[in-house]
Amino acid sequence: MKRILSDAIRYVNGEEFDNSDFYGSLPENPYSLPDCDEYRSADECIAVKAIAHPELHGLMRELVDIIADENSRGVIWDNEEEAAGGAIARELALHNKSDVILFARFISSNDLNHEVYQGEDMDDVVDKWGACRETYSVAVARWLTPGQHRYEFDYDPFIASIKSEDDVKAFMDAVEQWFGEEWFGPYNIRNTHDDVVEMLTLILGNMNYSESEIEEIIDACSDEIDNSRIVKENGRSILIQNKKTMEFITLTYDVDNTKIHAGYALTETKAFEYANAEELNRAVAELETRCGELGYAWEATNFPAMVDSIIQTYENELGTPIDLLSLFTPEGEETPIDKMNAEILKGQQKIPCRMIRMYKSSSCCTMIFCDATGLRILDSGEYETEALRCYKTENDMLAALDNLIADYLEKGYELVCDEQTECPFDYYIEMNLQTAAIIMQQRSILQDAN
Repeated sequence: MKRILSDAIRYVNGEEFDNSDFYGSLPENPYSLPDCDEYRSADECIAVKAIAHPELHGLMRELVDIIADENSRGVIWDNEEEAAGGAIARELALHNKSDVILFARFISSNDLNHEVYQGEDMDDVVDKWGACRETYSVAVARWLTPGQHRYEFDYDPFIASIKSEDDVKAFMDAVEQWFGEEWFGPYNIRNTHDDVVEMLTLILGNMNYSESEIEEIIDACSDEIDNSRIVKENGRSILIQNKKTMEFITLTYDVDNTKIHAGYALTETKAFEYANAEELNRAVAELETRCGELGYAWEATNFPAMVDSIIQTYENELGTPIDLLSLFTPEGEETPIDKMNAEILKGQQKIPCRMIRMYKSSSCCTMIFCDATGLRILDSGEYETEALRCYKTENDMLAALDNLIADYLEKGYELVCDEQTECPFDYYIEMNLQTAAIIMQQRSILQDAN
């Protein structure tokens, strides 16, 4: 175990590091260990074996720490479900109360919109130690780190445990540590100031403070929160999208600065520096005009831009500004999204279909599939009523399709694509049902939380 941990630390710090095949790139692959398949991942196998040896805990901490740092450039995965270092951080936190804060820092560096085991790990750590200063850091990490299961965490024990001014101070220490030590990774682009205020309001309300008293305390704390905010008032985050192909670019910049970051096609990133802020803003304005002429979407996102953090990540890769629209795939060629979908759909049976795309915004768009042979229509964006509709005659189906398109147009959608293609119709039905179940479950959780 000592050799594997040491090799992993050297590998992360080395020039040949590749975060897509972490443990598989080590001289001694942990997956080759005799009983590794009994664990959820190589990471857990290493964690469970190494935690039994206190002399290895220092190496475990060092590995978790450098993985958390490296996650700011993109999460390191052990396998398709386990973020590397997750099980090691959990085992340390379960055995040493002093390691709970390191565990919270690691959780903050994760992409919790794609979490698998992190929620269970947090529950295990909190169950072990209860509500205390160390686990306040876990609650703060869960609350401030964006994630689809954020509201499933049980905050009640923490809120109930804070009964005095000293308790509030201990909680604020955890908040300030999250900001001050910059635990936030590339996924923490929420308005974290409002999140802190929301949590403080719940805590102080539980202590029977009046609304005016709560406002007073929050005002007193606001400087401490704002001084370490990751959100810049002049930060901008813009999404540019080809409505037909769904290919997109995200721009992150500060209107008072000279640097801009462009995230392209899900994985590729570029950063540029202009001579001055005026030149940067002029280039952005010209780009917006051209997007309008081309019919591309130009959308200010709901997330304040973490300008300093993002630009700092790519500080050594700053280049000369280029025409960002040249990054889009030429019309008629296969986009990166097409290639990704082709890989996902490999082996699925396809049938001839009419495919219609309706677009209102990046989060309000849908594809409608019409199977003329089976007299079926699938609306992939419909989750509240029957997404699949079946008809007795072709005329009935076509009339229903026209009405469906008219309904979307009336709601402000735009018809951006109407073409004949081949698609895995039955597979899309199955995926739509699964997505609908997840969405309805999340809505139920949010309603309960509110």
